[in-house]
Amino acid sequence: QTSPLHALRGEERLKDVLYIFAWNPASCIADFDLGNSPAEYTGEAVKGRTIVFLSSNGSLALTRMRQARRILIASFVNLLSVTRRILERGDDVVICCSGSQDEFCLEDSVCAGMIVQKLLDELSEERPELNDAARVGLVVAERYRDDLARCFRESVHGRFLSGMGFDEDLEACAQVDCLDVLPVFIEDQITLKPVEAVGPEGQ
Repeated sequence: QTSPLHALRGEERLKDVLYIFAWNPASCIADFDLGNSPAEYTGEAVKGRTIVFLSSNGSLALTRMRQARRILIASFVNLLSVTRRILERGDDVVICCSGSQDEFCLEDSVCAGMIVQKLLDELSEERPELNDAARVGLVVAERYRDDLARCFRESVHGRFLSGMGFDEDLEACAQVDCLDVLPVFIEDQITLKPVEAVGPEGQ
């Protein structure tokens, strides 16, 4: 029987490669090194390693956006790093929320809205043009930004993870600006770089 990992890598395991199956905690992760929980991604486990990362939503979102001029990866933990980079470039911005199973995801919209608000705060005199999705993000961000734990408690996927006993993961994901890093997606790879190390072209 062929496992999901066999489908990714064939029968031979590549040396010095870490395989992560970030689908959901209830999924089978046979043959994979790590699963869905960010608590597993310690420096000791991932530092200096090439990683093959399979997820139900994020991988697909990145694939859909692969023709974009540059792709930055944002979450609550690195909002400031991402917004600083956007402001430095001065480009038009599309925020793509990966969602959950191709459906709207509350925490994604809150995160997007917080990015939009940070940009508006810095560009108040320029009055950037917003579409309706950005405006909805602002509304939900205003509701939850001071209590992201509540956002996760009330979201569908947050309740699912809590029911599986992953409350500590939710607490970790709700930390704002605890990492000064900028993940970029280039040539089908995610490269995690310190913000100051990112070149003038976002590469």
